[in-house]
This record gives sequence, structure tokens and C-alpha cells, in this order.
Amino acid sequence: FDRLSDSLKSSARLQTLTLLGHIVRRHPAWIYKIAQHTLLKELLKLLKAEIDILPLMSALLVLIVLLPMIPALIGSYLQDIFEVFSRLAAWNTNNPNKLPEDHLLHFQVGLYALFHRLYGMYPCNFLSYLRHEYSHRENLGIFSHTIKPMLDTVKMHPLLVTASKEAETGIARWK
Repeated sequence: FDRLSDSLKSSARLQTLTLLGHIVRRHPAWIYKIAQHTLLKELLKLLKAEIDILPLMSALLVLIVLLPMIPALIGSYLQDIFEVFSRLAAWNTNNPNKLPEDHLLHFQVGLYALFHRLYGMYPCNFLSYLRHEYSHRENLGIFSHTIKPMLDTVKMHPLLVTASKEAETGIARWK
């Protein structure tokens, strides 16, 4: 993890993310240790700042695969993950690099997968964040272009009635 964390800061980040993706997909018994390591923080930092589509998509896919592996340990990172989602939703709307259609399609599928993962695992926290973040007038365009169509595709999650934000991130829920 130390080597991977250092490599994420270098020019070899795409190769590092590819290797990390292979490790995460194999689901080793020790993968839970990533939550206590700086590697997860570096991955989230990369997702918050990266503008190149290949490392961004690789990091996004690693995060999507990693979330259900360590659900009880991810509570302290939820706000950062939600900020990543908002950044990617805004990036999707603005399309700063004028991505080719096929890259944009892959990006949208990755964003949609992250949305479903977050809504499925942490619906109370996620909807609370969306309500707070997109209640401002300046974010209304992003909400109506990207997030509202995603919300229209899901049904009401039962945890919205039976759980709270605190219970959803509790260790007892994920045992």
C-alpha cells in the first residue's frame, strides 16, 4: 500500500491504478486494511483533482468495486466520496475536455454505477448530501441535467423509512 500510495503521486498513476484494480478485484482477505492506510485518501484526492479521463475512470472503477468490500469502514470517507460524485456530475455536465463520444459514454456509465452504489448502500446519507448540495441555485443546472435523471431511475429505498444516517454507517449494520 505504501508503494501504491507513493506511485499515485507520480507519473505512473495509470499503471498504479491498473495494479490496484487487479488487487481489489481479487478481493484478498486483507483488503480491509486499505481503509486505515493513506492509499484510500490518495485515491480520493486523485478523484477530486484528476482531469485526464483514463486515470479518472480507473480510479472511479476501483472505488466502485472497493465500496462493498469495506462498507463499515468507509463511514469516515463518505463526505469525500460524495464530493467526488458531485465533481464527476459537474464534470459530466460541463465536459471540460470535450471528450469523444465513446469516452463520454464510458464516463457516464461509471458515474451511474457510482450513483447506484452510493444510493444502494447509504441512501439516507446520500440523499441528505444531495439535498444540501443541490438546494443552491448555482447547482440547479447540474441537478436537472445529471442527477435528477438518475434519481428518476431508482425506486424508494426501504432504509429511507427504517434507518437513519447514523445507523446506516454503523458497524452493526454491516456485520
